[in-house]
Amino acid sequence: MEVQDLVTHLSCEKTHIRMVPFLWKSIKEDVLQLVQKDAQWKTFRYLNDDGTLNQIGINSIDRKKGGIYTYYISPEIIPEQQRVLMYIGRAHITNEENLRDRVRSYYRYYRIDDTKRPMIHRLFANWGLYLFCSFIELDDNNIIDSVEAELINKLLPPCNSRIPDVTISKAVKADGL
Repeated sequence: MEVQDLVTHLSCEKTHIRMVPFLWKSIKEDVLQLVQKDAQWKTFRYLNDDGTLNQIGINSIDRKKGGIYTYYISPEIIPEQQRVLMYIGRAHITNEENLRDRVRSYYRYYRIDDTKRPMIHRLFANWGLYLFCSFIELDDNNIIDSVEAELINKLLPPCNSRIPDVTISKAVKADGL
């Protein structure tokens, strides 16, 4: 690998990560108790080695549930030691929406450039083969909304463009990165 090629890769694939322990310490106790139940979280590698969607992972999600999902990057060189949380999302449980379909819908960002969500497209285009999805199935849409907002506000994933808490959102915009 030539130096110029390495410089190109480094500049194209960098992202700004915010780590704010002050916010971590202020997470709501009920949300913390819910998301820290390891047995409820399930994780799978989002894409197969050939770039196709991991159908086995997708099919492990109950079609009759809503919930919270996250995307994180990991090279898996040292298993479970280098995870970078990139995005947090939610899926309500309605006649038109469920967790499985919502998680599956992100595959389009890997295949096509979507100018409406450039950060999500970049996430899938640059790191797709190293992308993992973790999810927790939930039945109550109000709890789903509350948990998603709290996690985004406290963890500040770089690919979430909307931060629900106005004060935190203003501070992030003032940060300029």
